[in-house]
Amino acid sequence: MDRCRLCDMRRERNSDYCAFHLEAVKNLEEAYEVWRKALQIEWKEFLELASERPETGQWAREAAINLLRGGREA
Repeated sequence: MDRCRLCDMRRERNSDYCAFHLEAVKNLEEAYEVWRKALQIEWKEFLELASERPETGQWAREAAINLLRGGREA
């Protein structure tokens, strides 16, 4: 399958995600490191918070929800 696991766009090479969702996953991973150090939270808790915050963009929200449901990381 050559489509993103979250939308109908073409996925990036060696990824399950399109360019937008792949970038969102990478941004979530980077942000988690900052949040983890500051708040000492686990990955799942971070994803839950990120998916609920109004400041989180659509691509990142979709990626966070997918990862919470057991989707693979970038």
